[in-house]
Amino acid sequence: MEGPGIGIFLLMQNGSVFARFAHQRIREKPPGGGVSVLCQSISPPREALEAATSLMKSLGWFGPAMVEFKWDRRDNKPKLMEVNGRFWGSLQLAISSGIDFPYLLYCLASGEKINRPSNYKVCVRSRWELGDLDHLLIRLRKRRQELFLQPNAPSR
Repeated sequence: MEGPGIGIFLLMQNGSVFARFAHQRIREKPPGGGVSVLCQSISPPREALEAATSLMKSLGWFGPAMVEFKWDRRDNKPKLMEVNGRFWGSLQLAISSGIDFPYLLYCLASGEKINRPSNYKVCVRSRWELGDLDHLLIRLRKRRQELFLQPNAPSR
C-alpha cells in the first residue's frame, strides 16, 4: 500500500473525545515503515478522525490512544494499521504543538476542572536525531529493493 502514515491521537473521557491531535510521518525507522524519526503536526484528516473516534467510543475508552492509519493513495482513504492504548513515541510533537496530553490526563484523573483544548499549531516538526541517523545508515547500507520503500521515496 502506497501513502503516508497518519497518527490520530485522542484523549478519551467516558467515551467522548476530550483532546485530539494528528501527525504525518515523514521518515521512519526502518525506512520501509516503522517508528517516526521525523514527523509533522497536521490537521486531522476527517475520515481518519471519524474512524478513530468511532472506534474508541465503541470501546468506551478512557485515557490516551494512538490510532494509526496508512493513507492509501490508490483509493485516497485511510486504512487502519493499529491502536496503541498508551502514550506514543511522538508525544513531544503534540506537546510542542499545544496539546499537553500528560497534563490533561492528570487533570481528568484528578477531577480538576479544565477546558477542552480547541486547536493546536500545524506544520510543527519533531525529529528523533539518533533514529534519523539510523534511518540514514540503513538507507546507505541497503539497496532500495531490500527496504520496501514507497515508489516516491527519495533516492540515497
